[in-house]
Amino acid sequence: MSGLGKHCRRALSRRQDASFDNGVLTVAVPIAPKAQPVKISVGRTESQRKLGSTASTKS
Repeated sequence: MSGLGKHCRRALSRRQDASFDNGVLTVAVPIAPKAQPVKISVGRTESQRKLGSTASTKS
């Protein structure tokens, strides 16, 4: 896992903290200084619609 974490960090450092590829937004969120960044991929169309609908219904 550590190897993958390093590879992800290198890839992200080459780009930006947030990369946008093929309509998928990948954001690296560092939780702790030594913790590996967590990638959250959110699709623009279906995923956001589902998240938006569930959030609106819950709230």
